[in-house]
Amino acid sequence: MREYKARGALSGRNNKTKMKLRQDVVCSIVIFLACVTFNTIIFFNRTLDEVQEVQKEATGDLLARKESKQIEDAPIKLGSHKFLHLGKAGGGTVKHTFKKLWESTFPECHPSPCTKDTQDSELVFITLRDPVDRFVSGFNWRKLFVCKTHNETRQIVKRGAWKDPNTCQVSDKESYILLEKYMSNVSELAMALCQDDNSKAEEDLSWILHSKFALSDWLPSSQHWQYEGKSKLLPMVIEPGFDFIEQINNQVKFSIVKQHGESALKRYEETYKRKSQKEEKDNHINPAFTHSSVANDRGSLTKITDLAECCLARYLRRDYELIQEISAASSCDSDESGNCQGAMESIYKRREKYLKSPSANNLDFCSKIVD
Repeated sequence: MREYKARGALSGRNNKTKMKLRQDVVCSIVIFLACVTFNTIIFFNRTLDEVQEVQKEATGDLLARKESKQIEDAPIKLGSHKFLHLGKAGGGTVKHTFKKLWESTFPECHPSPCTKDTQDSELVFITLRDPVDRFVSGFNWRKLFVCKTHNETRQIVKRGAWKDPNTCQVSDKESYILLEKYMSNVSELAMALCQDDNSKAEEDLSWILHSKFALSDWLPSSQHWQYEGKSKLLPMVIEPGFDFIEQINNQVKFSIVKQHGESALKRYEETYKRKSQKEEKDNHINPAFTHSSVANDRGSLTKITDLAECCLARYLRRDYELIQEISAASSCDSDESGNCQGAMESIYKRREKYLKSPSANNLDFCSKIVD
């Protein structure tokens, strides 16, 4: 009996021990699982934070690249700038280079002057050309595209006749002056302007678009191109022997740096390089943006005689004086190539012999010079 009791007591103690062991094991398992769960939660939270951080960085990079791309693709806004697009002075080439290659935007005046806007502008881009050359080009240009008053066989269009030699635009008064009164000969009009009484010739000139506005009409006073005694012009000058495209690019660069800084210039130079290389590779320039005198030589242009050239130079004397004034006012300082300054000096030098003795009778003076 005592043995049975002893065996029972031992068994009870063993059971308690086993239970204690089970409890310890269970506690250990619970603690282990709790630790694993806690570490897992920490790991996943940290991983989630890291993922979110990576996503944030990636999103930031993407937005930065997108913003950079938007900045890169955004047109250059040149603020209070104006482009004076004088007829037959290379304005088509300037527009193409500015808009298609540099992607710049600016208000333009063409074909008529906008003197009020010019006076209020901070900087003024302007295309210049020898006044006689520009006058002759304008005369020849218009006579190609106006419809004849009689026996016209070309298709009549409202605008854009210069794009197609088989079309013309109706301008009866201008057509009569160009084709009939002066017989498509610019020298005839120049000689008429050379007379002491040239009022009728001047009235006729007022009907010829591109020729009727002289440089002095675009810049009637120093207020229109100077501010506090300094020139605000950015000239681009067509003249044989001087690089016109380089002048255009240098004036664009100057205006970008002045308004947006050197960093912007580097960005837009990359754009220009990429687009100009593509254009060169394609070997095609839209004729709407090229110098129209070159793009549309239809073989019926008349040259001016030496006598008429002298008469016209004297008639346009004020334009040559303006070119000298613009040159002397350091207007070309923004063109580091020297082409702008050299071109203006060349223009005056070519015509200088015609501009002497301003008080002399034009026809008499020219007759002596030419002989």
